[in-house]
Amino acid sequence: MSNGTLVLQQRGLATHATVVLATGAKLQLNFTGTNQVGGLSFNGTNQPAGVHSSATDPAFLAGTGSLLVTASIPTTPTNLFWSVSNNILTLSWPSNYLGCVLQVQTNTLTMGLNNASNAWFDLPGTAAVNSTTLKLTIWSSRKSERFA
Repeated sequence: MSNGTLVLQQRGLATHATVVLATGAKLQLNFTGTNQVGGLSFNGTNQPAGVHSSATDPAFLAGTGSLLVTASIPTTPTNLFWSVSNNILTLSWPSNYLGCVLQVQTNTLTMGLNNASNAWFDLPGTAAVNSTTLKLTIWSSRKSERFA
């Protein structure tokens, strides 16, 4: 965008989109939370990976929302590291995988893992971090996690 203000009322930019703004252009993020994008450029200068908002870039961004610019995510698989303490499962992964989403599925104990893509659900907020915690309870079902 080269001039004026573009208002976004909800998160909807594609996760691999590159947002390009020139002097005189402003992106008004009128939503709650963070929209992940693949790149962000102000006046031809690519911005670093991380969270960008009206607080960090007021000349180009306004509103309550923010953009999470992700670095290029490796295409090779990685390991999930885990630990358990006081019924809390902590999962973590290498920081260069920031932007990947942890997915979960819950099945009966007798069913096991379902490989159908519609059986997996994104765990909210995991694209912006490289660790998360889950409370362990007595299970009557099986919960599985994976990276996507």
